[in-house]
Amino acid sequence: MTNDWWADPETAGVSTGIGSEEMVTPSERRTLDEGGPENGPVLRLAGSRVTLADRVYLQIRNALMSGQFMPGQTLTIDLLSKQFGVSHMPVREALRRLSAVEALEVAQNGSARVPLISIERLSDICTNRLHIESHAAALAAGKNDAVSLAKLTGIAEAHEDCRQNNEVYRMLELNQHLHFGIYALAGSPIMMQIIENLWLRHGPYMRLLTDDLVKQIGPNSNLEVGPGHKMLMASLKAGDAAGAATALKSDILGPYDMLRELCREYIQAELDRS
Repeated sequence: MTNDWWADPETAGVSTGIGSEEMVTPSERRTLDEGGPENGPVLRLAGSRVTLADRVYLQIRNALMSGQFMPGQTLTIDLLSKQFGVSHMPVREALRRLSAVEALEVAQNGSARVPLISIERLSDICTNRLHIESHAAALAAGKNDAVSLAKLTGIAEAHEDCRQNNEVYRMLELNQHLHFGIYALAGSPIMMQIIENLWLRHGPYMRLLTDDLVKQIGPNSNLEVGPGHKMLMASLKAGDAAGAATALKSDILGPYDMLRELCREYIQAELDRS
C-alpha cells in the first residue's frame, strides 16, 4: 500500500517489495505519453528506485483511477510491455494485483479488461465513498498538521487554476492528489486501502466524466468543478470534523447526477452499436 500522494505523478514511486527486484537504469527512464485520454493513457516510468513491477503497477493504477481507460477496454500484456519498455513479467504482476481487487478483469490468455459500467454499480460505489471518505475527512480535520494543510491548500489552488485554464487532465490529477492527501492525513492505512479500491472501481466512470468536462470547462465556463473544495479546506483548517465530512460528501455528490446521465447515454450507445 502506498501513501505517496504528495509527490508529483512524474516522480512518485514507493517500493512495496512485491514483484521483480530489477531496478530501472537511467537509460530506461522515460515519458511514454504526455497526452490525455484522447491520445491514449498517460503511462510514465519515473526515475524513483522502485521495482519494475511496482512502478508499472503504480502507473496503471493511477491511470485507472483518473479515468484514462475506457469501460471495457482491453489491456494486453504485450502492448503494455512495449509502452513501458519492460518485459512481460512486471506487467503480468501488475495486472494480477489489480485484478485481485477487481479493478480489472483478467482473461485466460492473460489480457485484462477494464470493467463495464452500470448505473447500479455506480450507485453502490458512490454510496460507499460517501460513508468512508467523509469519515476520513472528519478524522483529518482532527489533526493539527500545519505543513500538510499548507500542501493541501496549494493543491486546491492549483486545481482551481487548472479549471480556469482548461487543463482538464491535470485538474483531475490534482483532484486525486488533494483527496488522497486528506485521507493520508486521517492516519488510517486500512481506510486508505479501502478508498483506493473504491477509486479504482470508479475509474471507468471518471473516463465518461473526463470526456464530458473537456467539452464544458474553459476560462468562460460557468461550470464549477470541485465546489466543496473551499468549504473542505476551511473546515480542515478550523478543525471542524462535521464540516469537513459535509464538504467531502458535497464534492462526491456534485457530479453524481451528471455521471448517472452519462452512464445511461453510454450504455444506450453501446446497445445501439450491437
